[in-house]
Amino acid sequence: MKTKTFQRISCCNLIFVMLIICVFSVMVLGERQTRAEAVTLNAPTEITSNSMTLSWTESTDAEFSAYKLYRDTQSPVTASSKLVTTINVSSTLSFTDTGLKERTTYFYRIYIVNTSGFSNGSNEVNGTTLNEVPTAVTLNEPMQITIYSITLSWSESSDDDFEAYRLYRDSQSLINESSTLITIIKEKTTLTFTDTDLKSETTYYYKIYVEDENGLSNGSNMVNGTTLPAPPEAVTLNEPMEITNNSMKLSWSASTELDFQAYKLFRNRTTPITELSTLVTTINLNNTISYTDTGLASNTTYYYRIFVLDTNGLTTGSNEVTGTTLTRPIIDNKPPTVDAGKNQTVKVDEKVKFTGNGEDSDGIIAKYEWDFDGDGKYDWGNTTTGEIKYKYKKPGTYTALLRVTDNDGATANDTITIVVEEKEEPGFLPGFETLILLVAMSISLSIMVLVKRLRM
Repeated sequence: MKTKTFQRISCCNLIFVMLIICVFSVMVLGERQTRAEAVTLNAPTEITSNSMTLSWTESTDAEFSAYKLYRDTQSPVTASSKLVTTINVSSTLSFTDTGLKERTTYFYRIYIVNTSGFSNGSNEVNGTTLNEVPTAVTLNEPMQITIYSITLSWSESSDDDFEAYRLYRDSQSLINESSTLITIIKEKTTLTFTDTDLKSETTYYYKIYVEDENGLSNGSNMVNGTTLPAPPEAVTLNEPMEITNNSMKLSWSASTELDFQAYKLFRNRTTPITELSTLVTTINLNNTISYTDTGLASNTTYYYRIFVLDTNGLTTGSNEVTGTTLTRPIIDNKPPTVDAGKNQTVKVDEKVKFTGNGEDSDGIIAKYEWDFDGDGKYDWGNTTTGEIKYKYKKPGTYTALLRVTDNDGATANDTITIVVEEKEEPGFLPGFETLILLVAMSISLSIMVLVKRLRM
């Protein structure tokens, strides 16, 4: 009885062991039939600033379906990392990954996928992209050039790792990063800069460098610009001296301009004085620094200003000064003389040219006045001339009077006679009506004589 029982137990144990062996065999065999064989991923090659090439051993899996290449910026790389590419041909054993950032480390792993849907990952490799010099920008020709400044502009940098623009200036064309650094601009979209505090009439050379985050730089083309000439320095005009009743002396400090051309002295009876005022004199000698202005009216205030002119045609005015001529005693004044011109005969609405003039032996004529129709009222006046044109609207004989006044108030008068005749009607001959009447009378007389003869 015991022997039979032992035999039964031994038989059951044997069956259990055989069953376990069968299950294990099935499991191992099934895994061998479904699990994909991993390949070996080689270290990246042909590395540039934005790409690298990956290669691997060929899959020997009979159920090969695809290679799947994954990338990450940190380890480990898994199937949840960025899928770079899927390759379905088992003999394709390399791929170039592009569009990468400069000087960045990338990690890679390639997975084999078989037709049963199983996959297996390779070893992990990594590579770091190179750091290349940034692309140079284009520096434009200078714009908005003034006496002391030049404005520059340039194209925008296309580099992703842009760090700064560095603008250099030199007085010579051999400009580089050892020249004068005038500004560093960190903002990529800032594309202009005005260089100030420059010297006038000076040529400056410029070059701009693009610097990346890793300290590499690349220079642009070179441009140059010349600042405009500066106007001359003003001189100081002193207060008038040696003032008389008809003159005063002006003096000023000497110009220090190397390109001096002339002094130009202007005068007016009102302020301000500009270069549109009366030009008194032009002096071309730099060391001539005084001038006496004569022929002035007595007891009259005059304003003066002197301009320095350089060889570039630029001028700068001095300060203004003023002086008043002295009053001369009336007892010493000689009255002026006047000439109203010649008598004239004109037609209605025909322009009459009045050419009167006056002279003053001890002064100047300060005013001319015309009374065209002799009514005692002056119709026109001027301080410099007695010449004027005037039209009469009605026929008649007119006495035109010219009065001149000198700078001390003395006056003189002269008259001319203007005969104004009616306009002649166009196309009408004088005496035409008389001629018709004579012809008619002659015809009538001839008829009367003829009739009388016939009656006889």
